[in-house]
Amino acid sequence: MFFPATSNVPNRAADKLFAWTPILTVPLPVPVLPELMVIQGTVLVALQLHPACVVTLIVWLPPVAGKDCWPGETV
Repeated sequence: MFFPATSNVPNRAADKLFAWTPILTVPLPVPVLPELMVIQGTVLVALQLHPACVVTLIVWLPPVAGKDCWPGETV
């Protein structure tokens, strides 16, 4: 039995080298929770509170040792 060699070189058309790829990201569906949960014979209320809004602060600081690049436009 003969198997040809495996090629790991991507086959892309010349006009598709830098084409954009749309990626759709959606959250997972929220499961339906019962009002009461019985765990080991104890009745518990299924209540998990989360803040409605979450804010993340991002502070940009200069590098400690400076940067090592030429000034001007970059790609």
